[in-house]
Order: sequence, then C-alpha cells, then structure tokens
Amino acid sequence: MQLLPLPPPPAYGGCLTGSVAKVATWVDSAQRWSVGTMSTNWKVVFHAEVGVRGPVAVVGDSLTLGAENATMRELLAAGYGPICIDGGVARRMTVGGTSSVSNAVNVIARIKASDPWWAKPDVRWVLAIGTNDARMTNMPSYPTTIQEGIAAVGVSNFPIFWIDVRTRVLYNLPAEDLWNANLHRPGVSVIGWAAAVDLSPATYINSTDYIHLLSAGNALRGQLIRLALDAA
Repeated sequence: MQLLPLPPPPAYGGCLTGSVAKVATWVDSAQRWSVGTMSTNWKVVFHAEVGVRGPVAVVGDSLTLGAENATMRELLAAGYGPICIDGGVARRMTVGGTSSVSNAVNVIARIKASDPWWAKPDVRWVLAIGTNDARMTNMPSYPTTIQEGIAAVGVSNFPIFWIDVRTRVLYNLPAEDLWNANLHRPGVSVIGWAAAVDLSPATYINSTDYIHLLSAGNALRGQLIRLALDAA
C-alpha cells in the first residue's frame, strides 16, 4: 500500500493589521512570521501555521514590542501556533485607543474579530499590560482595570497568563507592587517578571529610562512566557 504524504498543517488568518510584510531574513532566516506595522509605535507579528501545542495571543506594551521577535522564537521552538503578538508603545488597559496605539481591550477585541479561530476558548492569552497602568492609573482603580482585561478575553480553557510589572524606577515600586498583588485572582496565572528581574535589574533593564529592556531582558521575557505556557 502506498502511503500518501501528510498534508501541510493548516494556516490561519487574522491577527495582522497595518502594512504587512515578511519578517526580515536577518531576524529569521526562514521568515517564519509576518509583521504588521500600524506605526513605529505599534507592530504585530504573526505565525499562521498550527503547532502541536495550540494557539497563543500576546497583547502588551512597548516591552512586548521590543521583545516580539524573541518571544516568537521561543513559542515556535516550543511547538505553539498560530501565534499573534501585538505590542504598542505606552499601551494601557482601557485608556487611550487611538489609531497610533490602541488600548489593550480594543486590541483583544480586534484580534478576536479578525478570524473565528481567535475567538475560540482554546487560545492561550498572555496579557503583558501594567507597566503604564501602574504608574499612570489611580491605585484604587487597579482591580477594576485588571478585571476589564479579564472580561475582554472572556471564556477560555486556560487561565489568562498575565506578566507582572517591574522597572528600575524606584519611586514606582510601591505602585508596581500593589498592581502585582492585584493580579492574583481567580482565572489568572501570574508570570513572575518582577521576581526574575529583581535578581539583577541592570542585566535586563536599561540605564537610560530604567523601564525598557536590554537584549537579555527581551530574551528573558520570551523565556518566561514559554515556561508559563508549558507548565499550564
């Protein structure tokens, strides 16, 4: 009996927005993902093929934007797919929402509406939001802001994987700690960025604005996301 070759895995759409192109070969020689550019402050990366471990959507701020390629490599190596990663500068959970950088709730809605695949409950959602909310939002509103993100994701077979917050801006630490404490609630699996970075902050976070990441920080962010998803 002649065995026919297996068909290639299916590819799915959605996710991308703006001007779309394949990732540069110097970033990934096989150009395994595409990049959608809305502006210099807002980019989306997307791998369309299904992996054995299922779909992942990551929504975050400028830290996610800087770590998009490192995160994509980690998730592909672990067998996830399709993968949608949307990062925007100064992104907050509900505040904002301009054509330059949409807020996180609007981005979640955009991704879910872009293809029926992303509205399914077997998508693993990663929220990397809070760096801007923790320092710009009134502390009493933290629980409500976090709940808005949970509601935007909706029904899921998995917890929401939420990266907690840490910068090197010392006067922000009380706000960051309070934000992080509020993430511990039913339906949320907290990814411990703060604990990992606190071991050696200057290794991962720059000495210019004390917020954005060095290459080691981008790599660590991708690794922490993969490890959290693998453990679920």
